[in-house]
Amino acid sequence: MKSNRHPNTGLIQHPDEAEDLFSRFESGDVIALDTEFLRISTYFPRLCLVQLKTDNTTAACLDPLALGNDFLATHLKKLDGPFVLHSAGQDLEVLSTALNFAPEPMFDTQIGAAFLGGNDQQGYASLVEEHTGIRLPKAHTRTDWCKRPLSQGQLEYAALDVEYLIEICSTQRAALQAQGKLDWAEEEIKRRCDSFRDQDDLEPVQRFRGGAELPLESQQILKLLILWRENEARRRNLPREWIVANSDLIAASLKRPGTLRALQQCTDMKPGEYRRSSEAMLAIINPDTPGFSGDPVWPRLEPLDNQQKKQLKSLQADIRRIAEDRQISPSVIANRKNLESVVRGNPAALQNGWRGEICHEVISSFIK
Repeated sequence: MKSNRHPNTGLIQHPDEAEDLFSRFESGDVIALDTEFLRISTYFPRLCLVQLKTDNTTAACLDPLALGNDFLATHLKKLDGPFVLHSAGQDLEVLSTALNFAPEPMFDTQIGAAFLGGNDQQGYASLVEEHTGIRLPKAHTRTDWCKRPLSQGQLEYAALDVEYLIEICSTQRAALQAQGKLDWAEEEIKRRCDSFRDQDDLEPVQRFRGGAELPLESQQILKLLILWRENEARRRNLPREWIVANSDLIAASLKRPGTLRALQQCTDMKPGEYRRSSEAMLAIINPDTPGFSGDPVWPRLEPLDNQQKKQLKSLQADIRRIAEDRQISPSVIANRKNLESVVRGNPAALQNGWRGEICHEVISSFIK
């Protein structure tokens, strides 16, 4: 086993040091980027650290708590990339909410690994060991990155998160190009970035679990309560469940209490949150409101019949065969939900882009 590198890094907290770092970035530099953040008692993730590296600079850790988010946002937005990240979803969220910054163009080495036959959830440490033979330390995985001061060991650990990204990206891109899959991987990365950026206001409703079991009228009330809670969580910067738990939203929607006392009796809300939220909730639940009509918020699908189950099993085998032939992780092509949608007569998930290119033949019988 090779020994890992030990970047000799300190925490950049002074604007002059940060300015000097950014001045060494040149147009067209490939920039490895990672973040550390805290999200325990807040709605929005709190940016605690930004790690950067190029081929011409050593890995650096910048301190948003000292430099300020506005300072970092201004300088990061001047960089034209391309950027390299690993499993970029949470980084995209914290960079967007804290800095209003999107690292574009971007390459995600986790997605690159999936298009080379790896696990589509492969971790960074596993990928580093696979590509370099180096085993990264795990000593600081539970660090509170917003606590100061950070030790030299913690900073070296954080810097290692960008130390190998550029060379892994280079290796992956060369392999993808040789196999004719680079365009597919780049298309998938862009699709996921666009999907993150284009989330609409109803996303919290769509993500909510448990509403499909409720009658139509209760579903409509639950939708309104979810949207109210989302606004409250954002406004107060608190986790959603600290405002009102999912189970309490469901209970209130189902029982439709008409008084504050009845609301208190049908939920397990803590006294403080009950005092803050009960009147707003009761105004939404109001049993005197005319009945709701329209389509269910969470349509309940009938179980697959025997013929559909056979089709699903056959389709799963086809996707595994395609994945093996193309050396792509099968779950990147489609998950079970996607395939069930196909056998129910909605093949859209496998018709577009690179998926349509490799899956056209197997889904042709499902296209009406």
